[in-house]
Amino acid sequence: MLKKVIIVALLLLVFPAPAMADDAALPPFTLHLFAADNDLTYLGKLTTDATDPDSVFNIYGPYGNKYSATCIFNEYGRYGGAYSSYSPFNEYTSSPPYIICISNSTGRVLGINRLTVNSFIPDSLDPTNMYINLKEFGL
Repeated sequence: MLKKVIIVALLLLVFPAPAMADDAALPPFTLHLFAADNDLTYLGKLTTDATDPDSVFNIYGPYGNKYSATCIFNEYGRYGGAYSSYSPFNEYTSSPPYIICISNSTGRVLGINRLTVNSFIPDSLDPTNMYINLKEFGL
């Protein structure tokens, strides 16, 4: 619980309420990924927009390039692969990444979840069909 409070406090500092002229063009929220390590390492934005520099699907960015240290698709990195304790693809992990849902209109945290293939972690989202699911929500 304390770790969730710390995450929320950090997010309010890192992601202040955006000043946008046309909120109607934006989805109502954005999803950000943070490692469950001691540093709460930022792992990118869950969006299908491959031109977004923070997207986990931007293969040229630090969070989508499969050779990047901060990419969940790096099979040999700290945050990817089937064996890393911080990877969403490790079916035995107890510390998969956090998904933080942030309101685009207020900048407030709307929810915290986990991204993992580990079916024993309650209320978690499976990354297997992540791209398709994000696309369905217009993200």
